[in-house]
Amino acid sequence: MHLKKRANEPGYGSLLKMDNKSISENNYKWIYTYDYAPDSVWDPWRETDVEPEWIANEADSVAERVKGGKLLTFALLSDSHFVYNGTWQDTVASLKAMSERVQFDGIIHLGDISDGLLPLEKTEEIEKRCIDDMSSLGYPVYLAPGNHDYNYFRGNPEVKYPENPRYFVDFEEHKIRLIFIDSFDPKESVRYGFTEECIHWLDSALGDMPEDMCAIIFSHVTPLVRLQAWAKDIRNRQQLIGVLDKYADKILAFVNGHNHCDHLFNDLNNGQFPIVSINCAKCECFLDHKPVGAVVPERALGEKIQESFDILQIDAAKGKMYFTRFGAGSDRYVENHKAYWKVKNMRIWAHRGCSQNYPENTLTSFEKAMNIKNLSGIELDIQLTKDGELVVIHDEKVDRTTDGIGFVRDFTLSELKTLHIRTGEERAEHIPTMREVLELLKPRLQSGLMLNIELKNGVYRYKGLEEKIVNLVMEYGVQDSVIYSSFYPNSLINVYKLDPGVKLGVLNSSLSNCLFMAKGIEDILGIEKGSIALHPCGGDLDITPDMLEGRTVRAWFGGHLYPSKPTGGRMDFERFEKTGVTDVFINEPENYIS
Repeated sequence: MHLKKRANEPGYGSLLKMDNKSISENNYKWIYTYDYAPDSVWDPWRETDVEPEWIANEADSVAERVKGGKLLTFALLSDSHFVYNGTWQDTVASLKAMSERVQFDGIIHLGDISDGLLPLEKTEEIEKRCIDDMSSLGYPVYLAPGNHDYNYFRGNPEVKYPENPRYFVDFEEHKIRLIFIDSFDPKESVRYGFTEECIHWLDSALGDMPEDMCAIIFSHVTPLVRLQAWAKDIRNRQQLIGVLDKYADKILAFVNGHNHCDHLFNDLNNGQFPIVSINCAKCECFLDHKPVGAVVPERALGEKIQESFDILQIDAAKGKMYFTRFGAGSDRYVENHKAYWKVKNMRIWAHRGCSQNYPENTLTSFEKAMNIKNLSGIELDIQLTKDGELVVIHDEKVDRTTDGIGFVRDFTLSELKTLHIRTGEERAEHIPTMREVLELLKPRLQSGLMLNIELKNGVYRYKGLEEKIVNLVMEYGVQDSVIYSSFYPNSLINVYKLDPGVKLGVLNSSLSNCLFMAKGIEDILGIEKGSIALHPCGGDLDITPDMLEGRTVRAWFGGHLYPSKPTGGRMDFERFEKTGVTDVFINEPENYIS
């Protein structure tokens, strides 16, 4: 075993000799087996063998979040990588605590039970212990073999192959088939991947499935190269994708481990099911070797984020899956053929509509946004034309988003309407008027959706902009659903004077500047302290939550706008919540909520 040994560490002299390898038996952090192990692996972390209170507390929290009813329910974990003096005993205790609160139909482990570094006899002893620990909870245990389970790592000569590399289990009452496949062969030149035998078997397992059943496929490795970062290729991936495409309408999801991160992928060409990657159960957090868009939850020993596994619930009749996280990470769910992150407290707004996948500030981007049922609101920008008409556009010039050239203020409305917004499709888009947008959104604004209207008075002082928009909003009777924001404080003051019942938000690059400006406007208007919301850039949250006086903080993020290609990055809402952010304006709300 590869150990990072340092002299004069507390308790370092107490060692257990096993197969001529020295294994510390003291209560230190998990022993890494990789070269990138941090020095802190030798820091003390466990003071007692008494089960920590946080296990029961987290189990209570998870039990409250899982769905009721008679859904098919499993504990789902991956990449536990058992090591001596590690956290496996707490993982088992956590599984046990959940089994006492939620009725399982089984436990699913997606591979890499151990590190696969030891003599075969010792590796098999470890794996038997881990499987017995899971079985002791009284439920069937279903395994998908991981690459380390082949005991090949670091040139280990005692390679082993799983006795049952692929199989399926039918739950006829629930109309679901769980399919488990192997995805590694240490003797192949491209070790990660799928044998031809496996692919033929999978074709048969899906093809022979009764018409009224659907399937979930479990594997250690993902079928796409871009969704893993440990190898340059996936063996026979095209053949596997061919089989998946062939039966795409029968598949709820492809679920894998291996990446030591959480990841949701909804962009398969067949568009019928997502690929869901599961974080590692091992208490480990490193950012190397991660696919684009990966989420690597923070981990810490001695508290709930030491653990990371899911309670998986399946509602095959409705095509839904629920991944409720125990410990580090977020809840997720599958619905309408896509996977989503479940947002706990953060309120999500569509920044210029769904502007990552559709042209910003267009009727199409707003229509896509208004159909997201859990969306808090839509943000847009208004300016005035040469003839005094309210139009929805962000830039002061039309150059970036249309085929025209020049300033918005120099066009009449009829002239602006001749411009085409670049969509990459045959159907033309045009700059919408604010009236057109309110006609579209009014039904949703009357049923809970909010609308943030940014007055673009920061560069040019559009005369009469405030009066025109306040009157138009009142005409449509949606004033209770509207928030006015601006970088220009006088514009907000004018809006308030026109309608003292308005909701206001101060825009600025930094959170501290927003707070300073909001306090000033409140003093000028003589209104309640803390009533004006703060709208800072999410990249400049430069003051602490205790200074915010309980204000609403809606952070805006630039991100990728259509048609630029997104990176697939995932926002860490929990981190922003800790800074006092209550809402976010983002370009891709449909990637987070349904």
